[in-house]
Amino acid sequence: MSKPVDAFVKFVQGRNPLFTRKRSAGGNLPLKHLPERPPTAAAQKKLEVLLDGASPELLELYRHFDGGRYFADAKDIEQSFYFIPIGEMKTAKRELEDWLFMHPEAADEYSEEKDEEGRPCLLGPPPWWKSAVVFAGFGYAPERLYLTPEGKHAGKVFLYDHDSDSSICIAPSVNKLLFELCTNSAAFLQRYGTGFFDLQEYRADAP
Repeated sequence: MSKPVDAFVKFVQGRNPLFTRKRSAGGNLPLKHLPERPPTAAAQKKLEVLLDGASPELLELYRHFDGGRYFADAKDIEQSFYFIPIGEMKTAKRELEDWLFMHPEAADEYSEEKDEEGRPCLLGPPPWWKSAVVFAGFGYAPERLYLTPEGKHAGKVFLYDHDSDSSICIAPSVNKLLFELCTNSAAFLQRYGTGFFDLQEYRADAP
C-alpha cells in the first residue's frame, strides 16, 4: 500500500475530529468522516479500466471505501469534501460537462496557460476529456476534481473552478492530494472548497 493512502485511511478514523477556528468565526467546527463500504470486485475492475494505470494510488484508496464524505460539517454533512462512488462517476462527469460545454464554441476555444504559481491552467474542455475520470468534489458547489490517463498530464489532479470557468492542476498526483488532505487540510479546504472559513487547525481526536 502506498504511504499516502495508508495515512489517509488512518487519518479518517479520528474519533472526534474538528477544525479550530478564529474566535471571530464563532468557535470550533465539529466534523465527521463518513467513508462508504468497500466497492464490489466488479466496481473495482471498472475503475481500474477507467484509470488505465494512471493512478494506482486512487485505485488502492477505493479498495478501502467506495467514496464517502470527509471533513463534513457535523451539523450539515453535505458541506464536505467527498470522493465520488464508482457507480456515480459517470453521472458526475456529465454534470461537469454541463459547465465545460456550456457554450457551443467551448470545445473550439481550448487553451492551456500557467497560473501565477506556474501550474497548468486549462481553459475550456481539454482534448483528452473523453478519458477523464471525475472522482471528487466539494459540497454545495459545481467544483469537481478529475484526472486523465493519457498525455503529458496523465495522473495529475485538476480542479474545475466555475467562477473562472477553468481547471487548475492542484496536485501532480493523487498521492500528493492525499498528503495535502492529511497534513494541510485546513489550508486546502479554505483555498479550494466552499463554506469553510477562518479555519486554523485540524484535530483528529478532540476532547
